[in-house]
Amino acid sequence: MRILYSTLLITFVLGVFTPLTSSAAVDDHEVKEWIFLGLTSKRHRYSEKMDESIAKTYSVRRLEGGWRLLKSLRNSGDSDNLSLDAAEHYLFMRFCASKSGDTGYRELPPWYETARRFAVKHDLEKYIANNDQPISTPDSKITSWGNKGVEVGLSDYKKREKREPSNKTSDIKTLMGFSYLQYYY
Repeated sequence: MRILYSTLLITFVLGVFTPLTSSAAVDDHEVKEWIFLGLTSKRHRYSEKMDESIAKTYSVRRLEGGWRLLKSLRNSGDSDNLSLDAAEHYLFMRFCASKSGDTGYRELPPWYETARRFAVKHDLEKYIANNDQPISTPDSKITSWGNKGVEVGLSDYKKREKREPSNKTSDIKTLMGFSYLQYYY
Protein backbone atom coordinates (compact mmCIF):
# COMPACT_ATOMS: atom_id res chain seq x y z
CA MET A 1 0.00 0.00 0.00
CA ARG A 2 2.79 2.43 0.93
CA ILE A 3 4.65 1.69 -2.30
CA LEU A 4 1.53 2.35 -4.35
CA TYR A 5 0.85 5.59 -2.45
CA SER A 6 4.48 6.73 -2.90
CA THR A 7 4.43 5.88 -6.60
CA LEU A 8 1.21 7.80 -7.14
CA LEU A 9 2.57 10.79 -5.25
CA ILE A 10 5.82 10.83 -7.27
CA THR A 11 3.88 10.52 -10.53
CA PHE A 12 1.62 13.42 -9.50
CA VAL A 13 4.57 15.59 -8.49
CA LEU A 14 6.49 14.91 -11.69
CA GLY A 15 3.42 15.63 -13.80
CA VAL A 16 2.41 18.86 -12.06
CA PHE A 17 5.61 20.67 -11.21
CA THR A 18 7.85 22.24 -13.79
CA PRO A 19 11.50 22.91 -13.03
CA LEU A 20 12.43 26.39 -11.90
CA THR A 21 15.78 27.89 -12.66
CA SER A 22 17.67 30.34 -10.54
CA SER A 23 19.76 33.28 -11.61
CA ALA A 24 22.47 32.44 -9.10
CA ALA A 25 24.21 29.11 -8.87
CA VAL A 26 25.17 26.93 -5.95
CA ASP A 27 28.98 26.90 -5.77
CA ASP A 28 30.19 23.75 -3.96
CA HIS A 29 33.38 25.39 -2.70
CA GLU A 30 31.43 28.31 -1.31
CA VAL A 31 28.98 25.88 0.33
CA LYS A 32 31.92 24.20 2.06
CA GLU A 33 33.25 27.59 3.19
CA TRP A 34 29.88 28.34 4.81
CA ILE A 35 29.70 24.88 6.43
CA PHE A 36 33.24 25.33 7.74
CA LEU A 37 32.23 28.69 9.20
CA GLY A 38 29.23 27.10 10.89
CA LEU A 39 31.25 24.27 12.41
CA THR A 40 34.39 26.17 13.40
CA SER A 41 33.32 29.85 13.55
CA LYS A 42 36.23 30.59 11.18
CA ARG A 43 35.84 32.12 7.74
CA HIS A 44 38.40 30.92 5.15
CA ARG A 45 38.64 30.43 1.43
CA TYR A 46 38.08 26.85 0.33
CA SER A 47 40.93 24.38 0.66
CA GLU A 48 40.97 20.58 0.71
CA LYS A 49 41.69 20.70 4.45
CA MET A 50 38.14 21.99 4.88
CA ASP A 51 36.82 18.68 3.56
CA GLU A 52 38.64 16.85 6.36
CA SER A 53 37.33 19.24 8.97
CA ILE A 54 33.75 19.04 7.69
CA ALA A 55 33.92 15.22 7.61
CA LYS A 56 34.86 14.97 11.29
CA THR A 57 32.22 13.75 13.74
CA TYR A 58 30.76 16.67 15.67
CA SER A 59 28.56 16.80 18.74
CA VAL A 60 24.86 17.43 18.28
CA ARG A 61 25.32 20.70 20.14
CA ARG A 62 28.05 21.88 17.74
CA LEU A 63 25.95 20.93 14.72
CA GLU A 64 22.95 22.80 16.10
CA GLY A 65 25.10 25.84 16.85
CA GLY A 66 26.53 25.77 13.33
CA TRP A 67 23.10 25.52 11.78
CA ARG A 68 21.75 28.36 13.96
CA LEU A 69 24.69 30.58 12.95
CA LEU A 70 24.07 30.04 9.24
CA LYS A 71 20.31 30.44 9.69
CA SER A 72 20.85 33.78 11.42
CA LEU A 73 23.04 34.94 8.52
CA ARG A 74 20.33 34.00 6.02
CA ASN A 75 17.67 35.67 8.14
CA SER A 76 19.66 38.90 8.37
CA GLY A 77 19.37 39.65 4.68
CA ASP A 78 21.35 37.02 2.80
CA SER A 79 18.41 34.74 2.01
CA ASP A 80 19.04 34.86 -1.75
CA ASN A 81 22.56 33.40 -1.48
CA LEU A 82 22.00 29.85 -2.77
CA SER A 83 25.37 28.59 -1.53
CA LEU A 84 24.58 29.79 1.99
CA ASP A 85 21.12 28.23 1.64
CA ALA A 86 22.69 24.89 0.66
CA ALA A 87 25.12 25.04 3.60
CA GLU A 88 22.31 25.86 6.03
CA HIS A 89 20.22 22.96 4.70
CA TYR A 90 23.23 20.64 5.00
CA LEU A 91 23.86 21.57 8.63
CA PHE A 92 20.17 21.45 9.54
CA MET A 93 19.75 17.97 8.08
CA ARG A 94 23.05 16.79 9.57
CA PHE A 95 21.99 18.11 12.97
CA CYS A 96 18.55 16.43 12.81
CA ALA A 97 19.85 13.07 11.56
CA SER A 98 22.77 13.08 13.99
CA LYS A 99 20.53 13.85 16.93
CA SER A 100 17.84 11.26 16.19
CA GLY A 101 19.48 8.56 14.06
CA ASP A 102 16.23 8.51 12.07
CA THR A 103 16.76 7.29 8.50
CA GLY A 104 13.35 8.78 7.68
CA TYR A 105 15.13 12.12 7.33
CA ARG A 106 16.32 10.91 3.93
CA GLU A 107 12.89 11.80 2.59
CA LEU A 108 12.81 15.36 3.90
CA PRO A 109 15.13 17.25 1.48
CA PRO A 110 13.32 16.15 -1.71
CA TRP A 111 9.94 16.71 -0.04
CA TYR A 112 10.96 20.21 1.01
CA GLU A 113 12.22 21.05 -2.49
CA THR A 114 8.85 19.95 -3.89
CA ALA A 115 6.99 22.09 -1.35
CA ARG A 116 9.17 25.09 -2.21
CA ARG A 117 8.65 24.60 -5.95
CA PHE A 118 4.90 24.38 -5.40
CA ALA A 119 4.92 27.53 -3.26
CA VAL A 120 6.90 29.51 -5.85
CA LYS A 121 4.79 28.29 -8.76
CA HIS A 122 1.53 29.21 -7.00
CA ASP A 123 2.75 32.43 -5.33
CA LEU A 124 2.51 30.95 -1.83
CA GLU A 125 6.03 31.70 -0.58
CA LYS A 126 4.77 33.69 2.39
CA TYR A 127 3.21 30.52 3.79
CA ILE A 128 6.49 28.63 4.00
CA ALA A 129 8.78 31.53 4.87
CA ASN A 130 9.84 31.57 8.52
CA ASN A 131 10.80 35.25 8.64
CA ASP A 132 10.39 38.44 6.65
CA GLN A 133 13.08 37.46 4.12
CA PRO A 134 12.05 35.97 0.78
CA ILE A 135 12.60 32.25 0.35
CA SER A 136 15.41 31.34 -2.00
CA THR A 137 14.74 29.84 -5.39
CA PRO A 138 14.35 26.05 -5.21
CA ASP A 139 17.42 24.31 -6.56
CA SER A 140 18.26 20.61 -6.88
CA LYS A 141 21.83 21.29 -5.70
CA ILE A 142 20.45 22.63 -2.41
CA THR A 143 18.48 19.40 -2.08
CA SER A 144 21.63 17.42 -2.84
CA TRP A 145 23.45 19.20 -0.01
CA GLY A 146 20.54 18.45 2.31
CA ASN A 147 20.79 14.78 1.33
CA LYS A 148 24.53 14.82 2.07
CA GLY A 149 23.78 16.34 5.48
CA VAL A 150 21.40 13.50 6.31
CA GLU A 151 23.94 10.82 5.38
CA VAL A 152 26.80 12.42 7.31
CA GLY A 153 24.47 13.01 10.26
CA LEU A 154 23.46 9.34 10.30
CA SER A 155 27.14 8.42 10.23
CA ASP A 156 27.76 10.81 13.15
CA TYR A 157 24.93 9.12 15.07
CA LYS A 158 26.34 5.64 14.40
CA LYS A 159 29.83 6.62 15.58
CA ARG A 160 28.62 8.47 18.64
CA GLU A 161 25.84 6.11 19.79
CA LYS A 162 27.54 2.86 18.68
CA ARG A 163 24.33 1.61 17.05
CA GLU A 164 22.72 1.61 13.65
CA PRO A 165 20.35 4.41 12.64
CA SER A 166 16.79 3.25 11.97
CA ASN A 167 13.56 4.50 10.46
CA LYS A 168 11.59 5.91 13.36
CA THR A 169 8.93 7.64 11.27
CA SER A 170 7.60 4.82 9.07
CA ASP A 171 4.65 4.02 11.35
CA ILE A 172 3.67 7.69 11.59
CA LYS A 173 3.86 8.11 7.81
CA THR A 174 1.75 5.00 7.29
CA LEU A 175 -0.91 6.38 9.62
CA MET A 176 -0.76 9.78 7.92
CA GLY A 177 -1.14 8.12 4.52
CA PHE A 178 -4.10 6.10 5.78
CA SER A 179 -5.71 9.25 7.20
CA TYR A 180 -5.14 11.07 3.91
CA LEU A 181 -6.77 8.26 1.95
CA GLN A 182 -9.70 8.12 4.38
CA TYR A 183 -10.25 11.86 4.20
CA TYR A 184 -9.93 12.34 0.44
CA TYR A 185 -11.37 9.07 -0.86
